[in-house]
Amino acid sequence: MNYKILALLLLFPLNVYASSLAFSLQGGYSPSAGGAMHTGWQAENLGVSDGINDVNRTSSAFDVSTVESPVGITTGLDARYITGMVYFGIGADVVYTMWGGSGKTVNAADTELVKVSYNQWACYVPVYAGVTILFWGETRISTGAGAAFAYGTLSTSFKSASLDHEGNFTAYSFPLFWEMRGERMVSESVSFQCRLAYYTGSSRSVSDGDDYARVDFSGYQISAGIVKYFIF
Repeated sequence: MNYKILALLLLFPLNVYASSLAFSLQGGYSPSAGGAMHTGWQAENLGVSDGINDVNRTSSAFDVSTVESPVGITTGLDARYITGMVYFGIGADVVYTMWGGSGKTVNAADTELVKVSYNQWACYVPVYAGVTILFWGETRISTGAGAAFAYGTLSTSFKSASLDHEGNFTAYSFPLFWEMRGERMVSESVSFQCRLAYYTGSSRSVSDGDDYARVDFSGYQISAGIVKYFIF
């Protein structure tokens, strides 16, 4: 009997809309965008082995300030074809770092104050498939996975009394993609959604003059938006 009840709960108005097209528009933020943002130059000249993860140093001679991991704003749109409990989607997401990523540290010998800045922008085009469940025509829960094409630029800057270095690294990659979203229907064809997306992957090493780096496209995106359904 318990199995029958569970089956009814899952299958009963699961699929009020037999097939539909869903178009979404969302915006939000991406914590810790850009990964370690490590470059060859800072390893060779500042003794920093893991980029932004260990660029911060204490100093008794200089007034340093913490370089926080950058936080990016994100906006995106997507289209999904939903049939039964399965959906197929394609989208576009853009991330641009707005907060964090800058501060003051010292060189390895603690003889110079170094002003540091990290920035990154990236765009993603994910293609994915997943499973979606519509409960009683009011709430939809979806999760899916796939892969994406990603393209973007990592920019770094290091300035001190004796150093003045900037790097710009533009590259592409094919990161893996995962998403989970929850929707609340406000009419038969419109819903509000919250979405958690995750990309993981980085580019091959690219160079800018005598410097080199990988552009890391990994990171979470947390967003909210609106969905419009076209039912057929």
